[in-house]
Amino acid sequence: MKQKWQLIIFCLVHALILLVLFNSALYDNTALEYDIARFFNYSSRIVEGQLPYQDFAVEYPPLTLVFFTLPRLVAPSLGIYQYAFAVEILLFDLLGLFLISALSRRLGLHLTGTLAIYTLALLAIGPILIYRYDLIPAIMVLLALYTFSQNKHKLSWAILAVGAMTKIYPAVIAPIFLIYQFCHRRYRHIISGAAAFVIVTAIIVILGLLLSPDGFWDSFRYQAQRGLHADSTYSSFLLLGHTLGLTQVRLGFVGLIPLSLDIVSPITDMLAKVSPMVILFSLAAVY
Repeated sequence: MKQKWQLIIFCLVHALILLVLFNSALYDNTALEYDIARFFNYSSRIVEGQLPYQDFAVEYPPLTLVFFTLPRLVAPSLGIYQYAFAVEILLFDLLGLFLISALSRRLGLHLTGTLAIYTLALLAIGPILIYRYDLIPAIMVLLALYTFSQNKHKLSWAILAVGAMTKIYPAVIAPIFLIYQFCHRRYRHIISGAAAFVIVTAIIVILGLLLSPDGFWDSFRYQAQRGLHADSTYSSFLLLGHTLGLTQVRLGFVGLIPLSLDIVSPITDMLAKVSPMVILFSLAAVY
């Protein structure tokens, strides 16, 4: 009963943080409104009957559009949509709280301390949390890990596929599942789990291709051709170097529509080329 009330209290705290604090005068969220306006634009076109990839260009994976459109069903204006989108993010956040609570009990961790660390992490992220959709695939990864820990392997693989079709990075968890099952000689689980991942992914990809093959693949080509985005780790170091007078950088809009806000400097091209190798080496080290 004590743990139940602790969870309820944290849920209320998170509702206040996401819906009240992050929308308060303590934060100037003007610079964050560009993406939420784009989400509103995409979802408005879908509600009006236009087809993504076919009738208008989209730089996101297919399932992302589902989460953009759901708040639009109850929000006729951008202002209301912004709040409805924050509520959607809150619902995923609350799911995250329940999953963390369940995993804490399973692992014998102190519930209050674990939930407090998670809460502090959200506070550190700040209001960008309710202006972006990144928490949604993050919670999907958490849900996949939770179901995997419950030995619901096919379900966990399917959830991971849904996450990857929302934002590609959840796919990097798949080798961890493979390695764990291989080390425990659960070869049938590897086959059934991988099959679930491939089938779910294939269904979603086929739906995207049916809308428009060129438009669907262009959404991935756009992401692959981007330079160093302004909020990437590399750009953070370059901006610090610029502040310290060690190098010169500028912000530049790159590409056609949609534009990518990138860091431009004498070494950005080199860093962009090195980045994939750094990612692959880092993932290999983790695996």
